[in-house]
Amino acid sequence: MGEIKSTLDLVMERTKNLTMTDDDIKTHRQELIAKKVNGLIQKIDDQTDKPQEIKRQLNDLMDQFGTDAAIHIKNAALKGIKVDTYNKGRFMLLSEYLNMNIQPLTDIIKAFHQDVKDAKSNFRKRAKATLAEQYLITGSAIIPNLNFDKHWVKKRRNLTDQSQDKLEIEIKKLGS
Repeated sequence: MGEIKSTLDLVMERTKNLTMTDDDIKTHRQELIAKKVNGLIQKIDDQTDKPQEIKRQLNDLMDQFGTDAAIHIKNAALKGIKVDTYNKGRFMLLSEYLNMNIQPLTDIIKAFHQDVKDAKSNFRKRAKATLAEQYLITGSAIIPNLNFDKHWVKKRRNLTDQSQDKLEIEIKKLGS
């Protein structure tokens, strides 16, 4: 009767003559760097680790992978920047750790938030005036819910899209 082999023995027997090419090794290295960097970026976005711990992990990545890690860190940090999300951790990473000038990005985001604030104020004034004229509802306690105003939702989406397009142009400049 034949010998009973374990799963590990079977796997080892079938893979003993397999080797990785140089391209496979490079691809595997890039995938490993990308996974580690994406995990670190996620920690930054989620604010789960203290800045000192993030810097320690960044230093470990740089020591282990060198400039490949720096390129992945820069690209991953720039990729997720949006005008209407929290970007402080990514900006800290880009400015303090990679010594990049992020002023053009922050200027666009500040302008976006000011535009939204101004537009929201105008829409609220118009909504209050409409309530006063049509329904005779007035008073300082009246705060219109703009999320139900289709014109406001469209205006907000347009402001976001326009600012995000400007931001993407600046990100491409920084990424190259």
